[in-house]
Amino acid sequence: MNENHVEDELIAYLDGELDAAERARVEAHLARCPACAAALAELRVLSRDLDVTFDAAMSPVRLSYTAASHIRAVLRDRLERPRWQWAFWQSRGLIAQAVMGLLLIVFSFNAYQVFMLPATPVPQETLVLGQDRFAPGTEGALRVIVRSLGAAPVAGAEIAVRLASRVVYEGVTDASGSADVAFTVPDDLSGAQDLVVETRSAVGESRIVRPIRIERAYKIYLAGDKPAYRPGQTLRARALVLDAVDFKPVTGQRLAFELLDAKGKRLAYSAVDLSEFGVGAWDFDLPPSIPLETYVLRARLRDTVSERAVTVDTYTLPAFNVTLETTRAFYALGETVQGTVEATYFFGKPVAGGQVILRSADGALASGETDAQGCFDFSFVLPPDVPVAASLLFELDVEVADVAGQRAGLRHQIPVAPEPILIKAIPESGLLKPGVENTVFVMTSYPDGTPAETTLTVIIAGRDYSAVTSYGLAELRFTPMAGIATLRIAARDAVGAEGSEIVTLRADMAANVLLLRAERAAYTVGDTLRLEVLLTGDARTVYLDVIHARQTTAVLSAPVVDGRATFALDLDNTHVGALELRAYTVSPEGDLVTDTRLVVVDAPSRVAVDVAADRESYYPGETAQVRIQTNRQTDDSPTPIQAALGIAVVDASVYALDTLPPGFARAYFLLEQSMLERRDVAGLDIPALLTAEAEARAAQDVAAQAAWAGAPVADFTLRATAATTPVDEAARARQSLAGRLALVLATLPLLVSIVVVRGLAPVGVLGRALRRLGWGLLGAVILAPLAVGGAMLAFLLPPTLIAVAMVGLLSLFFVLLCVALVHSWRRRDVRVQIVAGLLAVYLLLGGILVTLAAQGNSPAGWLLVFLVATFLLLIGALALLGQGL
Repeated sequence: MNENHVEDELIAYLDGELDAAERARVEAHLARCPACAAALAELRVLSRDLDVTFDAAMSPVRLSYTAASHIRAVLRDRLERPRWQWAFWQSRGLIAQAVMGLLLIVFSFNAYQVFMLPATPVPQETLVLGQDRFAPGTEGALRVIVRSLGAAPVAGAEIAVRLASRVVYEGVTDASGSADVAFTVPDDLSGAQDLVVETRSAVGESRIVRPIRIERAYKIYLAGDKPAYRPGQTLRARALVLDAVDFKPVTGQRLAFELLDAKGKRLAYSAVDLSEFGVGAWDFDLPPSIPLETYVLRARLRDTVSERAVTVDTYTLPAFNVTLETTRAFYALGETVQGTVEATYFFGKPVAGGQVILRSADGALASGETDAQGCFDFSFVLPPDVPVAASLLFELDVEVADVAGQRAGLRHQIPVAPEPILIKAIPESGLLKPGVENTVFVMTSYPDGTPAETTLTVIIAGRDYSAVTSYGLAELRFTPMAGIATLRIAARDAVGAEGSEIVTLRADMAANVLLLRAERAAYTVGDTLRLEVLLTGDARTVYLDVIHARQTTAVLSAPVVDGRATFALDLDNTHVGALELRAYTVSPEGDLVTDTRLVVVDAPSRVAVDVAADRESYYPGETAQVRIQTNRQTDDSPTPIQAALGIAVVDASVYALDTLPPGFARAYFLLEQSMLERRDVAGLDIPALLTAEAEARAAQDVAAQAAWAGAPVADFTLRATAATTPVDEAARARQSLAGRLALVLATLPLLVSIVVVRGLAPVGVLGRALRRLGWGLLGAVILAPLAVGGAMLAFLLPPTLIAVAMVGLLSLFFVLLCVALVHSWRRRDVRVQIVAGLLAVYLLLGGILVTLAAQGNSPAGWLLVFLVATFLLLIGALALLGQGL
């Protein structure tokens, strides 16, 4: 018994089950306890209402003792609960709706945060440009550009470059989104390796892996002791091998010599060790029966090959030398050619009384006898009717026989041209670059190739220009338009000789153009290489690659100011040789706008060779004493230096057949083969370009710029692009929110079903409601074809009418929901209160999910199936509740 209250004894008190003492005690407590008295009053009202209800609804039925006992047990259980539990149970509808409201607030706040997340950064791309070949222990370089897909530069992106898992460079991109990546190639690496370029920015990371080769590049200068041999003689080949990057002698390697016939069949092979000076030598005895033809002498070191043509013939050395000189350097058709033939024995005595015959392809032109000085004067008339487009060479064969019957001769070419001055023109880039100032090299020469000092008058697009050639060259600057430019050029020299030419030059057809200009073509170590870039378009940065021996050794970048950009590079010993310069910009589409130049860098110090004999002349069989001195030439004084020498003692008549000029070996090592072969400019002498004095060198330099204008350089052999797609945090958050909402929405119909079943089961109407729902579903299945037909007819209605119908249905649903809410609150029907609250939350959260799905954030497939199934369950639960009510 409760010591303070008597609530547990009130039902027994009402039923008269207490004895007199207990009844008196309860009544005494009720007199002094308002709470217990109030509880007793509620029980009396409840008992009276039950009696009335049972009498009206169940009369004449009388409850059994068991039923009455059950009712009393239920009432007793309610009275025995703590008051807070009873209050909680009485307010369960309000609490459930509060929980649903809190759930709605939480999801609404979460959705607000998700929709307010910042926009996803624009995807980025990484461009890597360079060469895929490096030499161990040398300086290498790459161009790395990080930019957005809209071509906006990405500054501050971290860059790491690895070679064979070694980090050789770390840095960040500048304001232009690029990095001048320079590194030292590890000296112990060789062969095939992987170059790894990693970039990291706020958007994400990218990784580019490209195969490269790390191997040394070589240059081989191959020479024989003479250019022609007889069968049975000994061919003596010598080769000098230098590193193509630092020009140091190559040692510790084996050099392969080969002799190939005209069909490429190998006749002889030998591999020799290179000396400490990088020299290899091979002597080969030609078989007496070797076929008479031109052979190829080849020297090979790995993939570097050098070749020379070698003639094998049964030639007879001439007993005397024959020369021919004309009174003029060139002639016109129909003019009279005058000249002198001179014959002299190699020991200096003139060939007197020799018989001379001059022939052309059409027959003999002149004949006669040499005088006491070995000379014969001749004259003949050139044919007047030979068609000449620009110029030709009239070939003249000369044969001289001395009194002893010995014969010698030569073939001489006489330049023939319709005009005394020939004119050529070439743009500095090979093509005209519209929209920027171009330099056009104009070359004037006489038909024999001698540079002509002339005054030029040029008409371009109706505008007059004038210039004066120096050493036959002039620079003409103008800004061309798109399309083809026509230059009308007239030239006149100091004695009145004239020439004219109409030159048509093609222009670059690209939308944007770039022109690279160098101050000079030849530099010396210690000079500063200055370059200017002119360009059109909206590029803000110009990039420059310096390529040496097929390896990118330096990368530079410069901003564009008023359509111009400038570069300056201090030249050191690592730049000796031919440099390929490539300037370029990158368009938003990733295309390159580029221009190239070739320059040569010479070392400041050279080796000079002085040869002195003890006598001027010798008799056959005598011993000649020759002293050879090698000195390093510097700005101070010559310094003796040890050097390897190659010496050949041959008959002058054979050695004169060599086509390589003196000093060509040095030019060969400094220049690329493509540069050596470009000799189509009058006055260009490549060895002289490297040794000429200041005034002559300036002219040679202009000639070299003209000769190498538009010469292609190595294309990018390493070119890679990687895209970096940023992590879309907003999309990921929306996707996560959509998944959570789908789970909640799939759970709410289950809760609605549980509430409906638990609410209808105690009142005994669940079974009838389920039967009615089943009949309704059967009718819906039967009428489904009509519904489908109605839906199809609905699509034929005007869109406005369909929209009005949809709005009407939604409005009706909203009105019915409001009626249910009002009904539940007025009647205090907890079942309807909870169902209406769950339905309201379902609709609001469903609206958020639909918004997310419209943005492409749909839940997983299995979750969508579960969501549709529970939605159908929700419809069924609502229909069941309606039937139950």
